[in-house]
Amino acid sequence: GAEDQSTVLGGPPAPMGVCAFHGVAGRAVKALAPFTEADPNGILLALLCLFGNRIGKGVNYLVPGGGSHQTNEYLAIVGAPALARKSTVWDVVTNLWRHAEPDLADGDALCAGISSGESLIERLQDRPADTKHLVAGTRDKRLLVYLDEFGTMFETMIREGNTLGELIKVGFSGAPMQLMIKGNRQRASGYHLSLIAASTSEQLR
Repeated sequence: GAEDQSTVLGGPPAPMGVCAFHGVAGRAVKALAPFTEADPNGILLALLCLFGNRIGKGVNYLVPGGGSHQTNEYLAIVGAPALARKSTVWDVVTNLWRHAEPDLADGDALCAGISSGESLIERLQDRPADTKHLVAGTRDKRLLVYLDEFGTMFETMIREGNTLGELIKVGFSGAPMQLMIKGNRQRASGYHLSLIAASTSEQLR
């Protein structure tokens, strides 16, 4: 049959089918639908992304070869300017989650925006082995970063000397992060990093 022209021309994909909205997450999206203009597909995916982050590193799926997939995800929400309502998705999901975990924001579990690799490592850094360095370290290594303007992150990453792009890539795998900069001893390991980025289609072109 004929190919879907919207897909061939780079248009939006078809909405997810009803089977995607099963279980607790699906029921939550359906219950919220009459009270928000946020896109239900975006709410579902953002809710699953947040859920996967709060689970932490204790759950994983073993894959052939000895590797494993953690429950952290990177999600990009892209839409037309009049229809995206990107921040609304974030607000809906985080407000819903606070009913289950009221102290969510108090533990620095959510981060709205990040500008450099140094700031990312600082949030997830290990406790130093020697006590001469007055660095507190991080007890809870779960972090969900929200970027309201995805395009801005790309502009930041292409700046000379900026390490954010490389560390974002490393962060998905959970491998240790450390900057090879003289005098900088910060290191992050054992963390659980997730990311939700929002943008309009025009910003990505």
